[in-house]
Amino acid sequence: ESKMKGEYINTIDYEENSIKREKAYMKDKDEAMVNSAKKGLAQTYINRRILYKNQGEYVNALNNQLSSLAIWEELNAKDKIALSYVNISIIYKYLEDYEKALDYQLKSVELRQETGNLEGQASAYSNIGTLLKLRGELDSALIYYKKSLNLELKKGNPLGISASYHNIGNLYFDMGDVAKAIDFQKKSLSIDQTTGSKKGMASSYVNLGEYYLELKQYSRATNNLNKGLELAVEIGSLKEQKYARKWLHE
Repeated sequence: ESKMKGEYINTIDYEENSIKREKAYMKDKDEAMVNSAKKGLAQTYINRRILYKNQGEYVNALNNQLSSLAIWEELNAKDKIALSYVNISIIYKYLEDYEKALDYQLKSVELRQETGNLEGQASAYSNIGTLLKLRGELDSALIYYKKSLNLELKKGNPLGISASYHNIGNLYFDMGDVAKAIDFQKKSLSIDQTTGSKKGMASSYVNLGEYYLELKQYSRATNNLNKGLELAVEIGSLKEQKYARKWLHE
C-alpha cells in the first residue's frame, strides 16, 4: 500500500512539473507553439483528474477537469468540451450531486447534437437515464434509456443496443414489471451470445436469475444463475460472482 501511495505521489509530482513546463511554453511568441502547449496543459489536467478520481479525491478531480475545460473552451474544441461535460458529470455523480451531474450531461447532449455526434448523444442519454434512476424518477429514466436505444439502433451498434436492452430490463424490474424485464434482458443476452461478450452474458444470466427468483420460478432462476456464475468466474468478474452467489443463496 505504501508503495502504491509513493507511486501516486511521484506521478502527481511529475504532472506538476508538466504543468510548469507547458505554462512556460505558453509564453512563446509562436502561435502554433502556444496552442500546442495549451493542448498539452489541458491533457495534463485530465491526467491529474484521472489520478485524483482513482484515489477517491473527487474535489481535486473536479477542479482539474474544470481547468481542462476552460482551455478547451478557449480553443473552441467542441468534442473535447462535450467530453469534459461528461467527465464533470461523472464526478458529480460520485459526489452524489445528481442535479449538477444531470445538468452537465444535458450540456453534452446539446453540444453533440450541434456537432452531429450520434455516439456521444446515445452515451449521454444512457447516462441521463441512470442518473434519473438514482433520483427515483423511473418513468423519466425509461424515456432517456429508450432515446439511447433508438440512436444505437440507428447506428447499428450491437454493443450499445445490448447495453440499452440491459438497462431497460433492469429498470422494468425496478418498476415491478418482471415480464418486460425478462423480455428486454433476453434481447440483451441474445446479442451478447452473437457477439461473444462473456461479460454481457454473465450479467444478463445473473439478472434473469434474479427476475425468476422474484417470480418463484426456482429451477429457471438456478439455471440462469449457475450459467452466470460459471462465466463470471471464467472472466474474473467479481460483481457478477457476488450477485450470482447471493441469489443462489436466496
